[in-house]
Amino acid sequence: MNSADITRLRLRNQFLTGKPAASPVQVVRHSGAVQSQDLPGALWGVGQRVRSASGASVLASYDEGEFVRTHILRPTWHFVASEDLRWMQALTSPRVHQLMAYRYRQLEIDAILMRTAKRVFTKALRDRTLLTRQELAAKLRAAGIALAGERLTFIVMWAELDALICSGPMRGKHSTYALCDERISTSRSLSGDEALVELVRRFFTSHGPAQVRDFVFWSGLTVASTKRGLEGAGADIFAFDLDGHTYYFAGHARSRKVNSPHIRLLPNYDEYLLAYRDGIHAGAAVDLSKLAGDDLSAHFVVLDGQVVGGWKRRLRADALEAEVTLFSKLNREARQALDEELLRYERFSGMPLRATIS
Repeated sequence: MNSADITRLRLRNQFLTGKPAASPVQVVRHSGAVQSQDLPGALWGVGQRVRSASGASVLASYDEGEFVRTHILRPTWHFVASEDLRWMQALTSPRVHQLMAYRYRQLEIDAILMRTAKRVFTKALRDRTLLTRQELAAKLRAAGIALAGERLTFIVMWAELDALICSGPMRGKHSTYALCDERISTSRSLSGDEALVELVRRFFTSHGPAQVRDFVFWSGLTVASTKRGLEGAGADIFAFDLDGHTYYFAGHARSRKVNSPHIRLLPNYDEYLLAYRDGIHAGAAVDLSKLAGDDLSAHFVVLDGQVVGGWKRRLRADALEAEVTLFSKLNREARQALDEELLRYERFSGMPLRATIS
């Protein structure tokens, strides 16, 4: 097993090569959770892993509540399958609250204040009422809760981590919140080490081969918890050593060689690139941490599993614009693959696409 094998297996395990997923919720469920700070980018990230998906079909799955968007794991925004939200929050949120404790104290947010905030949220959202973030803020202010600075962000996050609220369907271009009890009709019942083993199994199935430190970064859990989860998974997880590091994965170690050139226009927070501890993909030619401040790398151009450039999107009144910046010139076959990927993005978006490539 070498770095090229890791690249090939990660591409396959994340539905970027091989047989695509049958539905958007299959992608989310398989991944465990899908990072989604940038909602349009995250919808595209899910959609490009699904057979014949369109932006409308992925959004419909989201609006219907097959998967929701909430603060979970590290924490940051993630998509999570609705039936997985409760057990996953119960497993990971105590650790998140522990990590957030200092910031809670700075913002003077405590359990007493949150009891009031939760009552406000429950009353405001009951009977399947859907409210935007600003509408929820108005309800909190009316109840006498000050929202200076980042207070609103952390109050809402606390309620999400406790599985009181989660995303509702979109209202035009605006996200809404709903009560989890009303939004989610079916929940899996997992607790304790059973839940831990399930999350470990999901991660190393969808993101493997990966290291313990990658799961710790992705989940927010401890090294000790990760090792306990790996022990609990037993024969479901395999391991190998490479360059002094131990990698874990689930499933078959063999994967067909990626048909080259294979190009993907990945969004800015895509799991394939940014779910790992150092933000550096095994075998990648580019250190992704060096791209963080480069506005040309808002999104990533990936050729045969390696980052070869960045791209930006702009929504205009009559079209979608894509500006692609490559680190070096592509050969004729790779350029054709890039043109085909841009066409796929145009079909997904349902809008005319004007692309520039430099």
